[in-house]
This record gives sequence, structure tokens and C-alpha cells, in this order.
Amino acid sequence: MKNTDTMKSVAKARREREKFATRKRILDEALLLAQKEGWQSVSIRKIASAIEYTPPVVYEYFESKEQIFTALSSDGFALFQQQCENAVAVAAHAREAIMNISLAMMRFANEYPQYYQVMFNLEGVVCKNEKSLNATFIKNILREISPDSDADNLFLNWWAIVHGFVNICMTDLIHLPKKQKEDFLTTFIQRFIRSI
Repeated sequence: MKNTDTMKSVAKARREREKFATRKRILDEALLLAQKEGWQSVSIRKIASAIEYTPPVVYEYFESKEQIFTALSSDGFALFQQQCENAVAVAAHAREAIMNISLAMMRFANEYPQYYQVMFNLEGVVCKNEKSLNATFIKNILREISPDSDADNLFLNWWAIVHGFVNICMTDLIHLPKKQKEDFLTTFIQRFIRSI
């Protein structure tokens, strides 16, 4: 009896690992397709073909491509939040923390452009984001810099500067080396910090 229970437990654990691996392959392939062909070209059929399954198998994991986009968005926000926390951990003070987060956002968009696009519904992606930018985390840092200011207003100003500039850089409207883009963003954030 004990051996039977152990075998069932091992088989169940294996099935869970296989399900997780298949789900990850689906999401990875969606990112790869978006990188190669753009988000509008991502389809359940193309994903299934690339991972060598039939579309019904993909539908066992996701009801629609929008659900795939939502899962990717959640994964992207979780990854970005970790990078923000790492950026804050090395900061000596709140001003440095907000600068580090700003640069982390630019670097994240450069390193993971497909995640950034799906997180913020860019490049034709439309999905319901179950997670979002952790505004409270950033507002708390801004409150440390300027305790008497309206944190919501500060956040919106900061967001407009960083997200706006990152989007401009992602569209290649300005052709600058990565270092120069970071220098511009640093200057913008320094001016923002001085203004509050």
C-alpha cells in the first residue's frame, strides 16, 4: 500500500512538472513570436505549431491569446518588481532609490522589450493586466524625498517622465547610444527631484 501511494505521489509530481514545463514553453514561444514577427502575429495556432502540439493542447492551458498576454504581463511585472527592489536595496537614500528605479525601468525595457510591451499594452498588445506597476512602492520612496507633497501627483509626474522617455527610446524616434539615453534620463530625474 505504501509503495502504491509513493508511486502515485511521484507520478503526480511528474505530471505537475510536465504541466509547468508546457505552460512555460507556451509563454516562451509567445515572447519569441512577438520578437520575430510582432504581437499582432502571435496566435494560438503559431504557438502550438512551434512547440509541436495541436492548438487544443494550448487551449488546455490558456482559453485565448489574451490570457497568454495577461500571464506574460504578470510575469513581466513580477520580474520588474524584483529589479526595483534590487535597485532600492543598493541605494543609500530615497533620492538615489528613485534614480535607480528609473534607470532600472529603462534597462528592463532594453533587456526585455516584449515583456515591457505586454505589461503596458504597447505595440498592439491588448490584455487585461492582473498586475501592474507597484505605485505604492514608488510613492513611499517619493514621500521620503518630499513628505509634504502629494505623493499621487509626484508619482504621476515621475511616471510621465520615465515611462514617456522609455517609450520614445523604444520606438527609435531618437537614435542614441544606450549610455546617452541613460544620461538623458538621469538628467530628467535629477531635475524632477530638485523640483520637489
